Amino acid sequence: MCKLSCYGLSPDAIADVLDKDTRTIATWQKGVANKSNRFHDFVCLSITLTVLFVQLDELWSFLRTEVTQPH
Repeated sequence: MCKLSCYGLSPDAIADVLDKDTRTIATWQKGVANKSNRFHDFVCLSITLTVLFVQLDELWSFLRTEVTQPH
């Protein structure tokens, strides 16, 4: 769902692709936004880190590697 949003699909189009109700997509998007805010508060604000931008593909690759090959 997030990837489809990043490609610029509207909530209606995402609902059509995933065969879900538009209200379900809106709920998912709100959930992602809330978790993103909590992540930001925990990581960035707790250590006074300033993040200019995050490359999500690089973050995902790092997290996937950590899950399969923890240090």
